[in-house]
Amino acid sequence: MTSEHGAWHDPARTPVELAEVTGLSAEDVMLGTLDLVERGMVEQSEYGDDAIWPTKLLFVEFDAAFMG
Repeated sequence: MTSEHGAWHDPARTPVELAEVTGLSAEDVMLGTLDLVERGMVEQSEYGDDAIWPTKLLFVEFDAAFMG
């Protein structure tokens, strides 16, 4: 999953979508999400739709590791 527009909420995915593309269980995705929310690296929707999206901090922390 990549950002299409480099904008806030891009990309936004559900735990089920993340589980499908990562091969993790939905439970593992949710546990990881809680850790990342606590660290300020992702945000979670407050409207009951389960959407999760990265914050700038996630990209700052991990882009170098994945982009080389």
